[in-house]
Amino acid sequence: MNTVGNMAVDPQSKCYISVNKKPKDIILPHPFNKQLDLLLPYASYELIKDEIQAHISSQVRPPLRYHRMRIPLSAILAHDFFNKYIKIGNVVMLSEGRIDVDNVYCLSDGKLRLSLSKESYERAGLIGKPARFGGGRKGQRWLVEFDLRSDKMMHGTKALERLVWCFSEVLKEPVTFLFCDLNQTTSQTDCLILQKLKAIARDILPSISISESLIVPSFMPPLGTAPDGSSDYAIEAWKEWALDLHEWIGMALIEADRIRADDKVDPYLSNYQVNEPAKTARRIVTIRWRGMIAANYIESVCNDITTKLAAKSLPTEEAWTAITVHGFENSPISWGDESHGSLTGGENCYTLVATFPTAAPSGQPQQFLSFEVIGSQDEHS
Repeated sequence: MNTVGNMAVDPQSKCYISVNKKPKDIILPHPFNKQLDLLLPYASYELIKDEIQAHISSQVRPPLRYHRMRIPLSAILAHDFFNKYIKIGNVVMLSEGRIDVDNVYCLSDGKLRLSLSKESYERAGLIGKPARFGGGRKGQRWLVEFDLRSDKMMHGTKALERLVWCFSEVLKEPVTFLFCDLNQTTSQTDCLILQKLKAIARDILPSISISESLIVPSFMPPLGTAPDGSSDYAIEAWKEWALDLHEWIGMALIEADRIRADDKVDPYLSNYQVNEPAKTARRIVTIRWRGMIAANYIESVCNDITTKLAAKSLPTEEAWTAITVHGFENSPISWGDESHGSLTGGENCYTLVATFPTAAPSGQPQQFLSFEVIGSQDEHS
């Protein structure tokens, strides 16, 4: 795996580019996702349409489901919820609010994280650390973290009972949460615990759109360029190609007119041109999921689609797919345990580009190019 380094895509953010970094190492540590986009050529889509339908048709398998609920923090520590979804199961939860202003709470991998104002932190009497981002001066915001799966966090223990008291007496106001069970089964019947909490179920049904006559760049780097090239020119030329490709993917996802074959914009207004375009315009398919999307679901989509495409015989100009994931701007963390702020943007998104060399054996691992875009207030950078 080659990590090429980072390049600023605007003054407040960074873009880290890697070659053949394992997709799971990017996908799974990123728990709070609000949008998943799958981009691929129409010809490739036609070849694996049945496999894609397995992910998007509610008749083939139950759709991914998440819930919206308004509950006090104390409900998370109630015996039934605590045992089913934290001690035994695995869920992600994120409260509403502005991460740099409001009290914001999240739960992932059994770890409860509280991003608190100075006033709330002092009233709660919990032990935390000053937040690196948000609140202006140091000490205006605080981060508190609890591993609820720890043996010390059992009902009746001093550690958990202290937290129960805090959530009952201080941080007791109801908060709106998004909730997603990572261990969803074939049954979509809500359990009684969620029904008692008046959780509102929402199924994520993706949309499919087809863009006609787009100018598509080459998904293969120019000859003589490489991320670990023998000269500075070869390396810089490769970086320029990679960033141009990343820009094109973003424009394709918003269906920008600038990449349409029939675009006649005045060069005075825009001089954008697709880098090394294909000889003919092409149809491109975008499949989009919106909601609270579990990381393990994204990994499943990525693995299934790339494995199926790798097993097909595709011409070079059709042998690619791109997956883009957008994280919630106001989550206390982005990747892993790395804290996150949004005062100057809050970006935490990534794009995985898979290409399938014709020389590679059918069904063998493909080549991955990854882009991780991170705002300036993020420990991941």
